[in-house]
Amino acid sequence: MKQIQQSGNKIAQLIIVIFAAVLMFNTFYLISIIQTTGRVINYTGVLRGGAQRLVKLELSGKPHDELMEYLDEIIHDLRYGGGKYRLVKLNQEEYLIQLSALSVKWEELKSSILEYRRQGNGPEELLELSEEYFNQSHELVGLAELYSEEKAGNLRINEILLSISVLALVLISFQQTYYELVLVRRNKELSAAAYLDKLTGIPGRRSCEEALWFPVDMKASSYCVIMMDLNNLKKVNDELGHSTGDKLIKAFAEILYKFNNKKVFVGRYGGDEFLCIVRDYSEEMVQRLLEDIKKRVEEFNRAESKFQIQYASGYEYMGDSLPEMLEKADEKMYENKRRMKAADSGSKS
Repeated sequence: MKQIQQSGNKIAQLIIVIFAAVLMFNTFYLISIIQTTGRVINYTGVLRGGAQRLVKLELSGKPHDELMEYLDEIIHDLRYGGGKYRLVKLNQEEYLIQLSALSVKWEELKSSILEYRRQGNGPEELLELSEEYFNQSHELVGLAELYSEEKAGNLRINEILLSISVLALVLISFQQTYYELVLVRRNKELSAAAYLDKLTGIPGRRSCEEALWFPVDMKASSYCVIMMDLNNLKKVNDELGHSTGDKLIKAFAEILYKFNNKKVFVGRYGGDEFLCIVRDYSEEMVQRLLEDIKKRVEEFNRAESKFQIQYASGYEYMGDSLPEMLEKADEKMYENKRRMKAADSGSKS
């Protein structure tokens, strides 16, 4: 279920990233349009004011053909894009229709100016055309501003969606990170569980194997391998039940593990067998360790009335390798077990 959820999160992340990339591209595109529209608005305003100045100069007897050519170029560039002033043709139908009508009015205004120069007629017709041109150019500026505001509105929506996308991506990333941390923790727990014996909580068979096969310099330190085996586990299981048998194993494990330290490794090798690997101990110290274990077991047996701990042990001090020493310690343990069994049989007879 969680794998499906994690896969769903990754798909959602991919979709959001793609969506955010599209929004980012669209944001830059809208910013570019708004910037270029700003220039269009400015130059459209130049048409409005420039024509009024041109008419004023004509009526003052100061013709300005350069200004007329300048306004011609601006109208051309606004209608078709590019040109000397690198203006953009707005992709807005109403604006383009109004611009086309303004272009026609501009031609009429120019003709009226030229006629005024030739004939010297009264200024009424020229002023009337100038006023009509002003009104149309004013409307055109309004349309360009409206177009810019529309794109600015789209940009704000785009920014909101982009912010939501980034927030969603962050939340999913946090969730993904949380799941990964949980997974790492559980993997560590599972790994630890694989190395620990489930019943007793002390190092299990896997830990014992690794300790035995870990490369060591047998000449640099002294090593001893001790094997121990419960003698009466089957009897306890048969007479008192497996739950009591488990208590017997746990009790013996607890006693042994009290001697676990940096130089003494204690683990459950399997079933009713326990392993000790001792480093940097003299053989006399090893024997003293075994005596201490025996005393702790005797103390337990005196205090426990339901079952008793009975065990056999064997050790091999120094050798060519730990696995080889294990085999010899195991043989000695079983020899000890046989002697104990024979002594027990003799005492009963």
